[in-house]
Order: sequence, then structure tokens, then C-alpha cells
Amino acid sequence: MLGGGIFLGRAIARELVASGAELTCLTRGQHGAGPVAGVRLVTGERRDSQVLRDLARTDWDVVVDTCAYRPADLEAPLEILGESCGCWQLISTVSVYAQPYPPRPAEDAPLLPPVDPAAPLAENYGALKAMCEDMLEEELGERALVVRPGLIVGPEDLSERFGWWVRQLAAGGPVGWPDARRQPCQWVDVRDLAAFCVHVLREGAAGIVQVAGPAEPPSLSEVLERMARVFLPGIQPRLLPEARWLAAGVRPWADLPLWLPEEEYEGFRVDISQALAAGLQLRPLEETVRDTWDWLCAAQPARSRPDLAEWLDRLG
Repeated sequence: MLGGGIFLGRAIARELVASGAELTCLTRGQHGAGPVAGVRLVTGERRDSQVLRDLARTDWDVVVDTCAYRPADLEAPLEILGESCGCWQLISTVSVYAQPYPPRPAEDAPLLPPVDPAAPLAENYGALKAMCEDMLEEELGERALVVRPGLIVGPEDLSERFGWWVRQLAAGGPVGWPDARRQPCQWVDVRDLAAFCVHVLREGAAGIVQVAGPAEPPSLSEVLERMARVFLPGIQPRLLPEARWLAAGVRPWADLPLWLPEEEYEGFRVDISQALAAGLQLRPLEETVRDTWDWLCAAQPARSRPDLAEWLDRLG
């Protein structure tokens, strides 16, 4: 595995070890969680040719790649490890699709056009990932397996997206959010995604598959209310017009995670029929909420955003 030090990589590592695989993870070792039990850890950079040549002494059944963000990340690994692996599984993203989004894009929907390979990642994440997909498929053909997740949630997520909401809702007190009944919301628990990634590897799959859920997504307002009721069964949230939040200076997604009021996102929901047919299984949202809260209580990760109560105070 290229990666494996955080979140999805660790979840896939656990699944692989549990399935009986012998797993080696190449990571930079910059995170303090420590290796997953049963994993051989190699510390180094994925672009370091000497480290890769040492790994290439073994013929690998599979390379799982969780952290290729731009084509340069794939050049040396593909050149050195590509010939010695049976399958290369690349974790990509549903952000690769061109805008305006088609209704329920499937795996063959148009992708974003290429950009400068050195372009800033934050503004070009989807396009750079699409370029990684193209490079992998061009080099490996039928040995390439691309997994495109949607929003990944659950324990060990350091991004403060889903977990931010869990923390806010568990705290009680005033609860409210934008009236986002037009915005569909899809997600996948990191453990369900990891189990699926290992399952399709075991099945010898190739090609492209996108993973999110559920197939008929509820609105963001519905999702947040279900999350709130895990902690506050009788909650009556304040649904304030989106314009009021914007007028108060709240930045969608950046300040209030998951919220995307732009019209282009109102119809964005991906078709997961291929993943469901391939064996994807999704756990209830409420289970993910409870397990995320348990992890937050134990890990106490740093907070990066204002609390919900602060925003509600500003709105009055």
C-alpha cells in the first residue's frame, strides 16, 4: 500500500490484514497513530526511486494507492512497481466529474479537462485526480482498478467535516442549520468503503467504480436531523434560510461543513448501482454517528472551526 497512515488507508489495512493478506505500507511516518497491527511498515517517500526499487524486489499481487494526488505522484511508482503487481487499486474521487454535473452521473460521465500538473491542489483536486486515473489506465490497462468515493465519514477522520457536526450535535444546546432541503447528501462510512475495496480486489475486479450512499439520498437537512436525534431524540432544529447564513459571513463547507447551497449541487447525486451490484454494503447513519462520537471522545483531535453555537448567536 502506498499510504496507510491515516483514515481510509488504515481502514483498508485492517480489512486486508483481517482477510489474511500480507501487507506492506509505504508511508512518510508523519502521523502519530502508529502502524496497523500486522502490517509491515516502510518509512519513505512514494517518489523515492531507491525505496521503490527495494519494494520492487517482491512481486506484489496488489498495489493499493490511497495518496496519489497529482500525476507526478504516480510516475516513479508506476515505472518501478507497475510491472511487479497484478492489480493497482487507485483511490480517486467523485470530484473528477465535469460541470455542469449530469443527473446521477455514472462511471462513464464526462471528466474535468486536464490542467497544469503543477497547478495548486486545492483548486484543482478533481482535475488532477482525473489525470491520475488516465495515467494509471494508460499504463496498466486491465490491471487498473479505480475506486471513486464520495464523502468519506466515520472514526479517525481528521478533516473536521462529518465529525464537526457530530461534536456540535452531541454538545446539546441550540441546534440549527441552513434550510438545505434541496441539497442531496451522500456519504460512505470509511469501514464500509474499506470492506468494499478489499472485496473487489478479492473478486479480481478492474475498471472504475464509484462508492457513496444511499442510492436515493436524503437532503442534507434530513441527514443532520437524523444525526441530531442520536443525541437529542426530541430535538426541534432551527432551519434558517440559507441567505441568512451567507449574509452573516458563513462560508459554505469551509465554516459549515457539508453545506453547499450553490444551485449546481442541488441535483448532484452519483449513481451507485454498479457498486451495489458488486457487493457494497452500507451501515445505518446512526451507527456511524455513534462510533464517530466514541472516537472523538477518546482521541480529542484538534478543533479547526468555530462552534455551531457561535454561528447561531451571530444569526440571532
